[in-house]
Amino acid sequence: MTNYLAASVMTIPIATLAPHWSDPNGDPVTLVLVNANSAIGTNNVGTDGTNIYYTNLTGGADVITYVVQDVRSNPPAVYRAEDTVQTAVGNICILPPPAIGRVGVSGGILSISGSGGIPGGAYNVLATTNLALPLSLWQPVATNSFDRSGNFQFTNALPADAPAQFFRLEAP
Repeated sequence: MTNYLAASVMTIPIATLAPHWSDPNGDPVTLVLVNANSAIGTNNVGTDGTNIYYTNLTGGADVITYVVQDVRSNPPAVYRAEDTVQTAVGNICILPPPAIGRVGVSGGILSISGSGGIPGGAYNVLATTNLALPLSLWQPVATNSFDRSGNFQFTNALPADAPAQFFRLEAP
């Protein structure tokens, strides 16, 4: 799973990870361990069984590692001598938010481009004429996908008589 760093302290619901877990025998899978150290931090990851709590003070890309294990529930509902407890390691990749690299206007066309997105991941462009509005009231003007390198480009016609607009990139 990949998440964008939304703040220096993040809460990641375990329920958002669980749909990616499976067991070849159809048994349920449960979280058994979360590494307390991320790839770039020490003692910066914790869990209460419902959420994973993560701190990133550098703002850089990072990885959280965890372990899941199957819970034998299908008959005979116990591990026999020839059975193997199935375990797997999962990673949560934390990326800095995508960055706008270039903004230009030519012939009444606004062009915004940048990088740092999840390759193939979705992004939205939001717009408003009032910067004081909460983000929830900004209007979506485009939805697209980052390219294979995580880059994006957005263009929009700017009518001469339109009020000034402000744009924001949102990577859900």
